Amino acid sequence: MDAISPEALVSEDENYIIVPVPYDQGERIAYRYEKRYDYQRIKQQVADLKQALTDSDYKVMKCYEASMLGQPMPYDIEEVHAERQAMRDKINELEPLLPQIAPKVITI
Repeated sequence: MDAISPEALVSEDENYIIVPVPYDQGERIAYRYEKRYDYQRIKQQVADLKQALTDSDYKVMKCYEASMLGQPMPYDIEEVHAERQAMRDKINELEPLLPQIAPKVITI
């Protein structure tokens, strides 16, 4: 059996992991290294972005309240909107990947 190469397991892209896949090479077991999406990382990233959106809801409410009362905005609403839209865009980019890259469960 060949040894797993630690250098081959290093991914240059943070959204990917390298997985050693064994195969029969005749008189020994060897490994090929496959680049796969890091499901757990992407799932956590989506959850973190959703939480960040929830955590910033108060800024939107405070700005809305101030506008209703004719008071100055407590936050730069254009900046808040741009930040929140960037989070939504990233969620919309990553979320569709999750069902495609979910680990396969094998039932015996």
